[in-house]
Amino acid sequence: MKTVAVITATIGRESLLQTIASVKEQTYPCNHYIFVDGKHELPEEIQNHENIICLPKPTGGNGMMNGGIVAAPAYLVTEDYLCWIDDDNWIDPDHIESLVNVIEDKPYAYSLRKLIEPDGTFWPNDDCESLGHHADLIDLNCYLMKRDLATGLAPCWYQTTGELMIGDRYVWAMLKQNNIPYAASGKYTVNYRLNPKRDLKPMFFQGNIMNKAKHNNVLPWSKA
Repeated sequence: MKTVAVITATIGRESLLQTIASVKEQTYPCNHYIFVDGKHELPEEIQNHENIICLPKPTGGNGMMNGGIVAAPAYLVTEDYLCWIDDDNWIDPDHIESLVNVIEDKPYAYSLRKLIEPDGTFWPNDDCESLGHHADLIDLNCYLMKRDLATGLAPCWYQTTGELMIGDRYVWAMLKQNNIPYAASGKYTVNYRLNPKRDLKPMFFQGNIMNKAKHNNVLPWSKA
C-alpha cells in the first residue's frame, strides 16, 4: 500500500481542529504533519498531536505566504505521496482514497473543491477556477503528488512571474507548461473556506454561471 503524508501549515487558528478531525476520518491511512509557522498558541486539544513541527520564526512575511512550509516537507517526509490542507479548510472522508484510486502511475492527481462561507456553511461548488486543465488553477488543497515530483517542484513555491502568478498558480503553470501527466478524481472532496477579508462570491457566482453556460450545463471536469 502506498503511503500518504498530509501537510498543514498553521498559525493556531481554531479551525485547525476541524482540519485535523477531517484527516483522522480519512478512509485511506495517512500521516498528518502540522507545521506551526512561528510562535503561536495552539488549541489545547491538539497540543499533544504526534506530528507537530514548531518553527521558531514565521515564514510568511516575505510575500510568498506559506510557500516555504509547502515546499520543505518534500525533503523531510518519507511517504510516497504528499497532499496539503490549509488550517481553515477540511476534506471529505474519501478525499485521499479517491485520489489514490485514480493516480496509478501518474505523477499527480487532483480533486475539485466545494466553496464554504467563512462561518462554515456550504456555498456552491467551484466550477470556474480550480478545475485543472479546464481552467487556470489547481488549488494547493486539491493535489495528491508523488514525492519525487513534489521535490522537483519545491523551488516553484518561491518563484513568481508577476503579482498574480505565485504559489499554486505558478506551480500549476509549470505542470501545464511541461505537460506533466495527471489524473483527476472528478469529485468535490475539498471544503475550501472563502477568505472573509475578500468578497470573492460575485466572482465565483458569475464564473460558475458563465462556465456552465459554456458547457451547456454538462460539466466535463465533474464525476459527481
